[in-house]
Amino acid sequence: MSLQNFFKSLISHSTPRRAIRRRPPASRLRFEPLEERRLLSLSPPVDYGAGLSPLAMVSADFNGDGRLDLAAGNHDDGTVSVLLGNGDGTFQAARTSSAGTGPPQLVAGDLNADGNADLVTVGIWNYPYFLNVLLSNGDGTFQTPQAITLPALFPPDYTGSEPLGQGAISAAVGDLNGDGTLDLIAGGKSAG
Repeated sequence: MSLQNFFKSLISHSTPRRAIRRRPPASRLRFEPLEERRLLSLSPPVDYGAGLSPLAMVSADFNGDGRLDLAAGNHDDGTVSVLLGNGDGTFQAARTSSAGTGPPQLVAGDLNADGNADLVTVGIWNYPYFLNVLLSNGDGTFQTPQAITLPALFPPDYTGSEPLGQGAISAAVGDLNGDGTLDLIAGGKSAG
């Protein structure tokens, strides 16, 4: 048998092969355009005037225009300065209101449900420590501070017969009882 006949015999007598089914790949590579990405960049600093020794800051919409404003608690002159936001990262000149005492802590919230952001100031430099509520006039200024006195108490291991007064050292606002009205929370320190 010749070599040619041998190959013909292999081809003519070969068993039929089954078609091989190829499975589609489990996942196909797709190229999609990436979303636009932005890098953080900071503008040069801008100095804005406030009162003497601004030690605390908080942001809220103090004039109801939908833009964030800044409030600074000024320790040395016992005031609060509000810088109304222009909506572009800049602020107007400060509007100053009395804070009662030099506040090293400020808390903002609508405490009387009139739609204006009010302020709570805490002054802790000299005992008694002060807690004041400043209700907003709706234009970035505030009414006369209303002092809040924390209740006297009998601290643990205190042996005196009269309760000790306490001063506020911190404050926060939140709707604690779910009635839709902000509540004022204060942490205090006793005089003894």
